[in-house]
Amino acid sequence: LTPNFQEEGLVCSCDSEDEHCFNINVPSDDPDFAGRPCLPFARSLSSPNEGCHLGRRQQLNQITAFVDASNVYGSSDEEIEELREHPGDQKRTTFPSPRSTSNYVRLMTPLSQDLRSFTLCLHMRTDMSSSSDAALVSYAVTQQANELLVFNRGYRGRGFKLFIQGQEVVLGPLPVWDGARHALCVTWRSSDGSWQVFADGVLKKSGSGFCRGGRVRSGGTLILAQEQDRVGGGFARNQAFSGELSQVNLWDRVLSPAEVGADWSAFCNHHGNVIDWATANIQVVGQAVSDQYRCPAT
Repeated sequence: LTPNFQEEGLVCSCDSEDEHCFNINVPSDDPDFAGRPCLPFARSLSSPNEGCHLGRRQQLNQITAFVDASNVYGSSDEEIEELREHPGDQKRTTFPSPRSTSNYVRLMTPLSQDLRSFTLCLHMRTDMSSSSDAALVSYAVTQQANELLVFNRGYRGRGFKLFIQGQEVVLGPLPVWDGARHALCVTWRSSDGSWQVFADGVLKKSGSGFCRGGRVRSGGTLILAQEQDRVGGGFARNQAFSGELSQVNLWDRVLSPAEVGADWSAFCNHHGNVIDWATANIQVVGQAVSDQYRCPAT
């Protein structure tokens, strides 16, 4: 409702001494936010006093009037539409640029049993370059930080990799770096080590013999947009993801190509039986933002 310095690109990290930041320190015993040093907060943009006389600065206010409840419903048709929920809307999370280790999502839905087969699907949109390292999904257990990891290795254009129990297989470059929304699905089966990767419903690469006889162990922590080097942490800024992630669904079996789908009418109606994005409990951390969007969308 009132613009702030964050809109001009200011990043209020917890150690920032910028006068335009007014971060809120978090006590170590806080029941809701313990484990975070602060809640980042940027001051409102200032405007001159009436008549431009010297004195205290005033806040710049963009709302129209209190009587029309614009402080609740917005001051324009665009804001009203953005605030309203529409049937079929889906939640998404946006991770800002520049990249930071402070911005991520933790999925609070536990993995209650080991997986010997799985399909992992998600929607992504980013302005990052394919030459950047970026973690999309990172699942870590006490025994192994890379228990399940989907990661883009930008070095020499090697493209995406899938990690299971610390072992890795190259999925290769995928056409997802054009700023549009894309649907990715990765499958794996322990019995023969077979794997597949789909981009927008098209099978891009497959193989076998990868982590044959292995399993994805239960009881770990699942993080979006960061790579865990230890359970719940050990992030590196140059491995963080910036952009949008949504529709993160996980099944305990290999979906058929028909179930993966070939268009957005299918991609937008995925519901995993291990993690169902529509009902998943997510914790949004840092300056990542969760909101609603209309799916299908391009």
